[in-house]
Amino acid sequence: MRWFFILVSLWFASSIGLRGQELRQGYLDTVKGFFRDWCDANKHTTNHFIADYNPSDSRRFNMKYLIDELTNSTDSRVIYHYKMTGKEDEYGHIEYKKSDSITLTVNEMVSIAEKLTRQNRDNFKFDSDFFPEHKFAENKYLDLLFQKRKFRDSFPGGIRSFSLPIFIYDGQFAAVFHVYMPCQQGGSQLIELYKREDGHWGQFGFLAGGDW
Repeated sequence: MRWFFILVSLWFASSIGLRGQELRQGYLDTVKGFFRDWCDANKHTTNHFIADYNPSDSRRFNMKYLIDELTNSTDSRVIYHYKMTGKEDEYGHIEYKKSDSITLTVNEMVSIAEKLTRQNRDNFKFDSDFFPEHKFAENKYLDLLFQKRKFRDSFPGGIRSFSLPIFIYDGQFAAVFHVYMPCQQGGSQLIELYKREDGHWGQFGFLAGGDW
């Protein structure tokens, strides 16, 4: 039974292209392009700090919670991408419409989440090649957050941490674990899904997420 589970897991990983994504130069060049596109779409975050992603730090990166959420899902999940229509509803809110979708099975989603958890980054750290306009925070300084010192004085725009993205479906989609801490008391964590169109990456939807 154990070997059967291992073989099934390997088949799912292979089917969506999760195997063999090491820190080779070609992969890192794609990652740079991915985060450059993220920065272009999120200019409002340039006063935020980028911190190291450490999956073993359960205080900030509770991936087990997200994996449990995915495991308890139905057989598959349709993830929709919404685009603005340029119209407003009766309350003055911008209207969105479904423009695209992708269907992932529970096994595929769990496989993605576990791959994000087991990343071997080989002492990799993000720098200005990936986030040209952001500042960076060492994990040792993040401990200030959990010693109840003044968060805003140390990190006035908040803190963001990212996993390395995993590229799936022949590089058409990417999944990334994204944690945002805007204040000392709470934050959010998401497994986000991005799609590459016309040579650029744009946010498509998300697999799982939660606030604390």
